[in-house]
Amino acid sequence: MSDVSEVQQSQDVVDVEALKKSVSPNVAKFCEVYAANGNAVQSLLIAGFAPSSATGYQSRLLSDSRVVALIEYYRAIYADTAAYTGAKLVRQWARQASYSPADLLHDNWSVKLLSEMNDDQRDHLRDALVGFEVVEKSGSRTIKPKFARVEAQEHLGRLMRLYADDKGTGEGLTLNILVGQQTVVGDNGEAGRLHIRLGETDQEGEV
Repeated sequence: MSDVSEVQQSQDVVDVEALKKSVSPNVAKFCEVYAANGNAVQSLLIAGFAPSSATGYQSRLLSDSRVVALIEYYRAIYADTAAYTGAKLVRQWARQASYSPADLLHDNWSVKLLSEMNDDQRDHLRDALVGFEVVEKSGSRTIKPKFARVEAQEHLGRLMRLYADDKGTGEGLTLNILVGQQTVVGDNGEAGRLHIRLGETDQEGEV
C-alpha cells in the first residue's frame, strides 16, 4: 500500500489531476518543487522558467488558488512520506517481517517479472526491499535484492518483549535471592539474603 491513505487518494486524485491540467507543465513542476524546498525563485528556475522572469512570476503564482492547492497537496504527500510515527514503524517492520521471497518465484522456480505480479505483490515487495547488491564478475553483472526479514522480526520480537534480556530491563519489582558463596548464616540460624530492587533503589533485608 502507498504511504498516502486510500481515503486521501479517493478524495484528491480527480481534483489534483484536474488542477494539473489547468496549469502549464512548468507551473505544475514549480508546485512540486516549491512544496519540497520552499524557495520560490529556485523552484521557478528548476521548473524551467527564465531567470529574468522568475522574480515576476513568484508573486503571481503564489496568489493563484490552483497553485496554492497543488502546493498544499504535494506538501501533504511529502509529510506523509517523510514523517515517522510509532504505528508507521511497526507497520513497516510487519511488512518486512512477513514477506516471503518465494512470492517472487513461479512454480518452476523462475523469477517473476514485475508485470506478472498483482498490485498487492508489488506493494509488498517495495515495502520489503531494503536495497540491492551489485556484483561485477567476469564481465557480467548480477543484481541481488536485499531484504531485512530477520531484522524486522527481531524488532517486533523486542517490541513484544519476547527476548530474555529485554524482560529483565522492564519496570516493576525485581527479587534476587542470593545463594552460594553469598549466603549469610547468622547466629540466630537464619540463612540467605533477600535483595529487592525498586527502579534505581536497592533495598536489602534478611530472611
